[in-house]
Amino acid sequence: MGRSSLALWDRRSKVGDRRGKSKDRRSRLAGMSGPPMRRWPAWVLPLLVVIGLICALTAVLYYYFGPRPSDLMGLNPNFTSTERVLATQIGPVELAIPASYTRIPAERVDGPTQELSLHAVLPDLAPYASSRQEQFEDLSDQSPIVHLQLRHSDITMPTEQRLQDLYGLRSMKPVETGILGGLDHYRLEAAPDHRDLYVGRLADGERLVLRCSEDRAGGVPASCMRTVILEPGFVLTYRYRRAHLADWRAIDGKAVQLIKGFEAAAEAHTATSYSPPAKMATDG
Repeated sequence: MGRSSLALWDRRSKVGDRRGKSKDRRSRLAGMSGPPMRRWPAWVLPLLVVIGLICALTAVLYYYFGPRPSDLMGLNPNFTSTERVLATQIGPVELAIPASYTRIPAERVDGPTQELSLHAVLPDLAPYASSRQEQFEDLSDQSPIVHLQLRHSDITMPTEQRLQDLYGLRSMKPVETGILGGLDHYRLEAAPDHRDLYVGRLADGERLVLRCSEDRAGGVPASCMRTVILEPGFVLTYRYRRAHLADWRAIDGKAVQLIKGFEAAAEAHTATSYSPPAKMATDG
């Protein structure tokens, strides 16, 4: 074999070696890259976008129109016309209260409780009914709604005495006297709210003290409120629109009478539900 033949064979061997190495390198790279990449269908991305938009729209609608956690827990006031009577106890006092008087769904349960929120409408302090829905939805300054709160409290000092201790009521001069059927009007400038104070006497001689607010920013109408200790440990606070202040005597009498009626109903229920044991026969 001549030199030219040997040189040609040598070049072919080197070319073959380089091709083999290149093939081995491609094989190694293919092994490192793993399985072939999967191509998703073209409709997947638009579908994901649509699903995302639906979720976002649902969240926005729920935020503005869906129930709040307080709604789900029954903490927001609402109306009910159910005829069920609640057998409850606040402090030492047992009460039988129609559920249609109650404001808070979570409070519509039997058994002892610390406080209970009620509502009724003037002039007779009637409970909610579908025929009175418009009155209960009235939030104007002429609204006939009376809010009543019953609670267990250790308060023993009358409102007048507490106001005397706080603001020196007895040393103040009234702004007006003998108005609205016998009320004296005082102004508590140092009080944070409910600065107008009205003091009068009820038919039995008991002294009545009403605290009234003024119209506030945001369209909140003025209201008047009174806190009265019905029994030790049992306190009533009621509130109504200031526009009805001239009827203070009648409203107070009906509010107290309403609660006393709940007490009497509970006593009557206890009396009728109790049956004394039958007298045992004896041999004689």
